[in-house]
Amino acid sequence: MSLHPIKITYDAQNGIAIPDGRVKEFLLVLAMGGDAGGGGDAGEITVSTSNIIHSARLFAVQNKVAVEFVFEGKTITPNEYGAIHDWPRGFADYQDGVIANILTNAMELRKQKKRKKT
Repeated sequence: MSLHPIKITYDAQNGIAIPDGRVKEFLLVLAMGGDAGGGGDAGEITVSTSNIIHSARLFAVQNKVAVEFVFEGKTITPNEYGAIHDWPRGFADYQDGVIANILTNAMELRKQKKRKKT
């Protein structure tokens, strides 16, 4: 089976959401040169969710297929290990901010509880 390069545009406001349970299916359709319903050309899709961004990085490494992302008109290409150096602010990082806030709030609550005990 010959796999084609994948191009994923990240647009948090206007892209489509990919269900977690269908990410692999979408990537395979794209890599086979198909239209995954994202309004792009064959092998291309515009998404609003980070799950497919991170999964595409892994898919590229495991299947030795080229993947590139487009964000705010700039092309982002992961290295051979799937890493993206100089991650652009706003590029599929919403969940990272949410997780950071959860951890920050949890630490603050623990500090408050500890102060009350003393």
